[in-house]
Amino acid sequence: PDPLADAASAAAASPLPIQHTIDASFISQLDGGALLVVQTLFMLHTSLGGPSEEYAAGWTILRPFVTRAASGDVSDGSSAAIKALAPLYQGSPLALQHLSAGAAPESHLRSAGGELRYALRKQAALLQAAHLLSEHAFYSSCDPVPGLLPGQRDGSTGALDLSGLSAPRLQATVPLYASAAHLTLPDKLEPLLRKVLTLPAGGSPARLVGWRLLLGVHTCHARCGGSEPVELRLEAVAASKVLDPAASPPAGCSRLVSAGGASVELAGFSLTRRHAVVAELQAIYDAGKGALVHATACWGVALPYDGHRLRTGRLSLRMAFGGASPAPLSRSAPPGATSPLES
Repeated sequence: PDPLADAASAAAASPLPIQHTIDASFISQLDGGALLVVQTLFMLHTSLGGPSEEYAAGWTILRPFVTRAASGDVSDGSSAAIKALAPLYQGSPLALQHLSAGAAPESHLRSAGGELRYALRKQAALLQAAHLLSEHAFYSSCDPVPGLLPGQRDGSTGALDLSGLSAPRLQATVPLYASAAHLTLPDKLEPLLRKVLTLPAGGSPARLVGWRLLLGVHTCHARCGGSEPVELRLEAVAASKVLDPAASPPAGCSRLVSAGGASVELAGFSLTRRHAVVAELQAIYDAGKGALVHATACWGVALPYDGHRLRTGRLSLRMAFGGASPAPLSRSAPPGATSPLES
């Protein structure tokens, strides 16, 4: 006898309620009813001394942002949640890829005879931990999140929240300081930048007035922190003023250094090995009438962790020219990938 077949026959005659209460959290930069969450129900069959087998028992579609405006926040209590019901469908959710744009998926799917009951709530407190989470990944209270302290899901029962997402508390933040920056750039870079400048209508020809280095913390999907990147002003150094001949820039190149030996601080981040420090170099042009235009020249990435050890001291990174649109920090477009300068 097949226990799964017997269970399916029994469920068809009399639906079997399955209680599986769990909190799942996720973050997204997308919005609107076009974003779908697909959930699949699996039945796990285990036998003593034998392998475990999984069987799909239906799947469904959730639209978290359709009712988002009416849903309450987690901090408001469970009574503020939007409670909803979603029917389960037969087959595979891969069927969604074969539907034409704008088609209503429900009209093309066959019911599996079951339904999913769920509650939907916002969680504004997750924003402070957004730089620790992967976009569109689901997190439960059973999985620790690096950078967050564990807490309690329910103060009355003492249930442990390993993820810390129910009431996010960041671990100690690590301030990063950048100083004594110097960059070596090909002299032909600046003329290329002028060709891609977008100038205000009626403005005068652009005049280069300076350089700046933007620094920010990135994950694999977005800039962290929700604040503007820090800025380090740079100035050109004439070859005649370089005291050490070994430090002179190669022929056809110029040297930029931090103006006046200035330093900047990146603070407020709980860093993990999935974070990177991004540097973006911009040229500053005067377009006339007091209008300044910033053009991204190049950008580079430095990983703050070497294995489990935080890097300190002098770091060196290669800067890439072109091929990134939008730019990682400023959202301005750098020169195209067809530029003769590659790195």
